[in-house]
Amino acid sequence: MVTNAVSWDATMRAAVWTGPGRVDVRDVPYPRVPDGWLLLRVEYGGICGTDLSIVAGKHPRAAAPLVLGHEIVGIVVRTGPDGPPVGTRVVVEPLISCGRCWACRHQESHVCRELELFGIDAAGGLADHMAVPADRVVPVQPGVPVRRAAWAEPLAVAVHAVARAQVRGGESVLVFGAGPIGILVALVARKAGAARTVVVEQKASRRKIAADCGFETVPDASTRRRGSAPPTDPKGRTSSSTRQDIPTSPACCPPRPARPARSCWWPSTGIRWPSTCEPCVSASSACSAPGSTPATTSPRP
Repeated sequence: MVTNAVSWDATMRAAVWTGPGRVDVRDVPYPRVPDGWLLLRVEYGGICGTDLSIVAGKHPRAAAPLVLGHEIVGIVVRTGPDGPPVGTRVVVEPLISCGRCWACRHQESHVCRELELFGIDAAGGLADHMAVPADRVVPVQPGVPVRRAAWAEPLAVAVHAVARAQVRGGESVLVFGAGPIGILVALVARKAGAARTVVVEQKASRRKIAADCGFETVPDASTRRRGSAPPTDPKGRTSSSTRQDIPTSPACCPPRPARPARSCWWPSTGIRWPSTCEPCVSASSACSAPGSTPATTSPRP
């Protein structure tokens, strides 16, 4: 329970989810700022796929009315002894942990038994101001544009995924999905030194984004069966065989020679390779490859 909280009588503007399909911009009370917390003046907030799920009424935990937003960058306007100085630009780590369970006591609060998130289980940051614990903000380095800083939370997912995949340089990397997280994973893999990055995406508009970023793309198998364009590389060159044109041992699956030979199969893409590898790493929840070991990359909302 929060003690010694401070309430302000003034109101602020916020984007409030009020029910399936409804988001209202309305006046709400300023957030309480308990001891050990900060008050931020929000500059930018990202809209995540989770937010869209909440708005649609499909999120299992979110309850209306709720101030949305968990991808937040802002300026500290009220601080405490353990927080950064007033005027510091920070990004928010949106996790709310209990501080009591085994995980929290052993520096693993991201897997807290009672884990919650701002913008899902508590008021988020799509508002004029946001209150957060002092240990849940990270100062932004000088020179980083504020709109780029707003990408910190989803970018952290990609950095974590590539780190778990142990990309060190020279590998071939296969990324499933060219949504925001998939593109970020591909960009981070390239930055980590991947020699080749192939992106699989069913939607043509997203494949174009991946190609525009310089990645090879593979359309889904159903599209190819209808006689549409074969896989292309960033220069628009086509390949005669999808299975010959993709990595045979993706970087997310380090080789494991002692494993009995069998195949992993993704029906939506027509891709098959020997599953002499584990674990596969997914940037969403778990790898869907038959016979592979799921590996969660982060406690995504």
